[in-house]
Amino acid sequence: MDYLAQSIGDAFPAFDANLSEEEKALLAEGLVDSTQLQRWAAARIKEYKERIQSLKSVYNAGAPINRKLPREVLAEIFSHFHPGYDLHDRDIKLLGVCRLWRHLILRTPAFWANILSRERHMHPRIRDRALGRLKLLLPLTRAHPLTLWFQGVPHELVRALSPHTSRISSLTVGLAKHTDLVSLNDLLQGGMPHLEHLEVSHCPYMGGLVPPLKISRRKFPLLRSLTVPFEGLGLACLDSDLRSLDVSECRCEECRGFVTKGTQRTLSEVIELCPSLRRLKIKNILRAWGPLDRTIALPSLCELRIEEHRGDLGTFLACLSYPPTCAVHVGTSAHTTIRACLPPNPTSWPQLSETDEVRLSMVYGGWTVLTTFARGNQRLRVGVHVKTTALGTVTEVSRLFTPSAGITSLTVDPDHYPFMQSSDDPGTAFRAMLAAFPHLTHLNIGAYDGRRVMRLLSETTTAEMRYCPKLEELRFVWYYGDDELYESREGLGAGRSSSPSRRHKAGAIVLSVFCDIAVQMLDRRRAAGKSLKKLFVGVYPEVVTESLYVDTEGWEPSVLEQRLRRHLTGYEDIVHVFPVKVED
Repeated sequence: MDYLAQSIGDAFPAFDANLSEEEKALLAEGLVDSTQLQRWAAARIKEYKERIQSLKSVYNAGAPINRKLPREVLAEIFSHFHPGYDLHDRDIKLLGVCRLWRHLILRTPAFWANILSRERHMHPRIRDRALGRLKLLLPLTRAHPLTLWFQGVPHELVRALSPHTSRISSLTVGLAKHTDLVSLNDLLQGGMPHLEHLEVSHCPYMGGLVPPLKISRRKFPLLRSLTVPFEGLGLACLDSDLRSLDVSECRCEECRGFVTKGTQRTLSEVIELCPSLRRLKIKNILRAWGPLDRTIALPSLCELRIEEHRGDLGTFLACLSYPPTCAVHVGTSAHTTIRACLPPNPTSWPQLSETDEVRLSMVYGGWTVLTTFARGNQRLRVGVHVKTTALGTVTEVSRLFTPSAGITSLTVDPDHYPFMQSSDDPGTAFRAMLAAFPHLTHLNIGAYDGRRVMRLLSETTTAEMRYCPKLEELRFVWYYGDDELYESREGLGAGRSSSPSRRHKAGAIVLSVFCDIAVQMLDRRRAAGKSLKKLFVGVYPEVVTESLYVDTEGWEPSVLEQRLRRHLTGYEDIVHVFPVKVED
């Protein structure tokens, strides 16, 4: 601020040169009474602030996004805005960006419907605030369909929603106490003509008599998806119009009593009532309410999800008939082998017999996931805690698919470093694996030792290659755990450090041995007319950062790729090196 030198006798010093000439004259000539000076200044300040706000609006209107995009496009963008989890609806701050945005957002019902779609807690401590926001936002949604999600259903919520029930298309509620279920039934008894999805869950500590949900096809004509505890399912809306059913075991006090009372229908009876299901998910109900006692057909089923930690999965899968294209997802700790999770005759099961791609992943702790695909579409995903070793699981999968006529892609991916036990025989396991999948064109063995597999892929018979004669692509990660098993004429010991706690290896020798094995495989397959088209080698970060090798050249992926290409003369175009991303 530019302060001017003033005489001590001046009545009103002109403090700022930025004052207008008119304002300076008024002050200098004493035309503003000293008792009204602050009021006069406040009025001028208000005027300038309003002008500044107007100029800001003009400035924002000139922003490229506002100039170049039609207002209809901006409104469409706002209609697709989906908020994250936010207890305080901070997403409404978009209203403060500029007047144009505020104008459009206030006139975009889909924006407010999306704001309302997130989970809202009706805990007594925050109920009043949550209800206040709800009452404020509901009118802004106008006639737009509503997706609502509440934890707790107080009676005040029912009163707020009652005028809008005809617009609710999806309703998810978590019931914390018996009165919540009573309030929910009060909300449902009037019907919801456009409701398509209803999901209800019980708090584990909810007690008291659990009345059935007051739903019927007459009052809920469009209901197609139902997610409820199996014990509180009842029979309402279980018919040929239902497309998705998600039932699980409920652990609340009242529902646990249903098991001993024996008043609930069995899983067989429930599924038979819904022959048009496209999606079925069950969780921990087979032991109490199943398995199925007869074969049940679901000819339209596209997705079957089972999370079961006590029941017999194989028997259930054998008694359920569904299309070969159905995607089956199974997760269990009740079994310790993959085979135990499958039907009694897995070789005739389409989810296995029609497979052309298999992926096997193993993470630390024994959790193993087998995934199969057919023509790019997932057919099966089995997650199980196995008791055998990682290589033991590879052997089990090889037996499961023997003989395999249609599988052309196999991925065996242990999590990071594939620790082996003394009982493991990797040579036998890999031979069985390659023999079980003779028609492979793509093979990814993850972090297993590529040198061992390349030697097997080099073996020939009198007629052709012994294993995988159609193989075009081989992928693996640089395995440094068994470098000492691959001796060379120079001897790997020459590069070792005298410190037993940190064994450095001679990088040049290790690389030379690797390349000798790779060249032997590539040459033999080329001579047999079965040339490999791509060889991918991944490198872990620690190979580079922890200086595992004593070497004059680096081991960064880009450097290693050039080194490999220099050694693999004639195969430069097929060699590729990639960095391995390790998740925290």
